[in-house]
Amino acid sequence: MLNTTIIKNKTLTYVAIAGLSSLIASCAGQITSPQQPFTPVSYQNLPGWQGALTPHQKAYMKTVCARVETQKSLSVALYGGLEKWKNACVAWEFCEKQGKNKCFQNTYMPVELQAAKPLFTGYYAPIFKGSAVKTKTFNTALYGTPKDLISASLEQFNPDLKGVKLVGRVQGQNFIPYADRAEIDAKGLKADPIVWMSEEDAFFMHIQGSGSIELANGHVIHVAYGGNNGLDYHAIGRTLVHKGHLKKEDVSMDNIRAWLEKAPSYQKKAVLNSNPRYIFFRKGDGKVRGSLNIELEDHLSLAVDPSYVPLGAPLWVSTVETESQKPLKQLMFATDTGGAINGAVRGDIYFGKGDAAGAKAGVQNAEGRLFVFIPR
Repeated sequence: MLNTTIIKNKTLTYVAIAGLSSLIASCAGQITSPQQPFTPVSYQNLPGWQGALTPHQKAYMKTVCARVETQKSLSVALYGGLEKWKNACVAWEFCEKQGKNKCFQNTYMPVELQAAKPLFTGYYAPIFKGSAVKTKTFNTALYGTPKDLISASLEQFNPDLKGVKLVGRVQGQNFIPYADRAEIDAKGLKADPIVWMSEEDAFFMHIQGSGSIELANGHVIHVAYGGNNGLDYHAIGRTLVHKGHLKKEDVSMDNIRAWLEKAPSYQKKAVLNSNPRYIFFRKGDGKVRGSLNIELEDHLSLAVDPSYVPLGAPLWVSTVETESQKPLKQLMFATDTGGAINGAVRGDIYFGKGDAAGAKAGVQNAEGRLFVFIPR
């Protein structure tokens, strides 16, 4: 899920410009970081721990650490300040260069996050067909950022609102929420289309946040996440279950797509518009990056809720890969976020690019355990 820097449960949807200062003042005491309990765990009790990182894991950790070094703040300060995380990266890399053993264990200690409803889903970077111009088949645009969309950091008005962003548009003398999916579908956008796709493929590109579109001449356009309209994400799978179109146990990417392709136009639009969030894109360079702005690696990158897990943190995931029903117990890194990723033990596993990855991501839905490796 490649989308947002907005801290979950802190998004303000609108405010009159004249009343901005008073609203900020009233919210300052209400917006706080969650104090989610966690439990220290020994490495001996870490399910599936192999005792050492693989060369591939070490290489990716160096990439993550290099990005952490450039950060100015943590998304959540539950596990020590930013300098402690930076120093841990330096200590680990120095230990590795010295050829010593147990560098990771000596630098980090695992703690387990707690949640009533743990959940691990999946996402991927799709490859779809499309067109540079609108056609009968490819009739839905992926848009760049609208010219009238405004994003403001409320920290500029009040330091207690650090990490809180306001997204909307100006109407007369007021700052109001940006258009939802239904309004955009009906009235269009003040934005340039990047590429045209089928309605179903465009919607799933919104869900995944980035991907590639192959044109008829063989040219491939890569699109990356560029922003959103600031409204909450709603899973259309829940809508399909609520309306009786699918059973809860049958909700998967393939089954949702099959329903959309067969449904009458009016029913399809009603279901799609039940998700008010709308994603804007930009042309990418072919690399799939997450919120930490580094390239994602399949089975190493995890989208998390940044109000519980610091971006850049090494993690241990213990769950089941739904497609194969094989245990999945391995090191991952908090390199991404997503509109649907809310809660302490809530992760979205990146499965890679293309149809094979999509087959795994589309059915991934399993409980599990999530551990954060925090600096000693």
